[in-house]
Amino acid sequence: MDDDLVAVATRYFADACEKSGHKLSRSKGQECQCRALADKLEREHRARFEAETYDVNKFLLQASAGGGFPAADWPTPALIRLVADHIVAPPWFSGSPNQRMVKLTSGLARIGERGLPPDALVRVGLNRQIRLSITSLVIAFYREKFTKEILSRLPRDLQTWLALAETCLGKLTTAENLDDSTRMLTIIPAVKHGIFAKKLQEWLERASMQDVIAWRYKAPPHDGLAEEDINIQGGHEAIHWVMDRFSFTHYNEWYRTSLYWELRFASNPEATANEAGLPLSMLKQRPSHTGLLVESIVSRASYALEQEALIGDITHGELHSHILLLLDRGFVNQAIDVLSAALKKHPNNVLIRSMLSFCLTPSSPMKALEEIDKCTEDPDVPAELLAINKIAALWRSGNKEDAKKIANSKFSFKEDVFYILWRPEDFASASNSACFKVKRYRPKDWISEASRLLN
Repeated sequence: MDDDLVAVATRYFADACEKSGHKLSRSKGQECQCRALADKLEREHRARFEAETYDVNKFLLQASAGGGFPAADWPTPALIRLVADHIVAPPWFSGSPNQRMVKLTSGLARIGERGLPPDALVRVGLNRQIRLSITSLVIAFYREKFTKEILSRLPRDLQTWLALAETCLGKLTTAENLDDSTRMLTIIPAVKHGIFAKKLQEWLERASMQDVIAWRYKAPPHDGLAEEDINIQGGHEAIHWVMDRFSFTHYNEWYRTSLYWELRFASNPEATANEAGLPLSMLKQRPSHTGLLVESIVSRASYALEQEALIGDITHGELHSHILLLLDRGFVNQAIDVLSAALKKHPNNVLIRSMLSFCLTPSSPMKALEEIDKCTEDPDVPAELLAINKIAALWRSGNKEDAKKIANSKFSFKEDVFYILWRPEDFASASNSACFKVKRYRPKDWISEASRLLN
C-alpha cells in the first residue's frame, strides 16, 4: 500500500472527524485518537522520505566545496566517504600523491576524534575493497602482458606488487603451453586466493597506516596495534555496518549483516549504539526506516546466492573461479567435494547443481545424469549448456545413440558465448577419468566436434 496515500487519507479523515465532533470514530465514550493517528502516520511518512532520499555523496560534495581537506566541522559521512573513495585508488593515479596522503591522514584523524578507530575502519572495514583494488590492478597487468621495458617505467611501488605476484605465481605466468584464456583462468583465482592473497592480507595487518595509504609493500611494520585499535565492541560486523551506512547510499550495496544491524538500530537506536560501541550522535547522522530495511532484506532474498557467501567467505563468483582452478589443475574430486558441500547448503541453486553434474561426468556419468535431470529452468544455466552436459554424460555412460539425438537437435547459439567444457576427444578415446581435460569452447564448436566423433 502507498504510505504517502495512507498518510494523506488519514489526515483528511482526522480533519473531517474533528469537524463532526469526532462522531466518525468515537465509540463508547472513548477519546478519539484520529489526530494522534494522523500525526503518527505523518511522522512515519516523513521518516521514510528522509531515509529514501538520503545520499552519502551529497555530504562529501558539500563538505569538500571549500577546498577538499577534512576539517573539524565535516560530518562523519563525508569523512568516511572521502577515506573510502581515496584509499582504494592507486596513489600514483592521483594528480598529487602528497595531497592524497594529507587528505587521508587528516580524514582518519577526524574519524578517530568521533570515536571510531581509524585502523579498524581501514584494516577491517575497507579490507576487501583495498585487496580487490590491488589484485585487480595486478591481474590487469598480467592480462596485457607488458614488456619489461614498459614495466621498468612504472611507479616503483607498482613494480614491487607485480614482482611479488611474479614470485608467488611462479610457473603459472610463463607456461608456454597455455593460451591466453586458459592462462588468465589460472592466474585470476591464484592471485585472489593463493600465496599472493595471503601476503597481501599480512601486509594490511602489519604495515603502518601511512604505508597502507601509499600502497607501499616494502616498508617496515608498524609498532604494534592493541585490540581496541583494530576492533570495536560490536566486532567486525559492527565495523562493516558503520562503513556501509556512511559509504553507500543504497541498501543493496551493503553487507547482509549490516542490514540486520541497521534494522536493530531503527527499532532501538540507543541500545544498538551501546552494543556496537559507537557514539549515538555519530550514528544519527544518517536517518533510518524499518519499512525500507524490511523491503530490502526481502528483495535481496531472491538473489542472495549471487551476492553473499556460499561456503565460509567464498561468494558465488569466487566459488565458480575456485572450481575452474581445481579442474584446470586436475583436482576433479576436490571440486566435487566443494560443490557437494555447497549444494547441501543451497539445494535449490541450479548453477551449483549443474556444475556438480559437469564435474561428475568423467567418473560418475549416471550420477551426473541424475543431477542434470534435477536442474530446472534457470537464467544462470542456459538450456544449451545443460544439453551439452547431457550429451557428455550420455556419451560417457556408453549411450551414444541418445547422445547423437541430442547433438543433432537444432540449437540457437550465440557467437560471443564461451563455456569451459570437457574435450570431446577425451570421450572418444579416454577410458581413465583422470585423462579428461577442460577447454574453452563456443557451444556450437563443441557440438560440431562431438557430432563428428559420435558419428
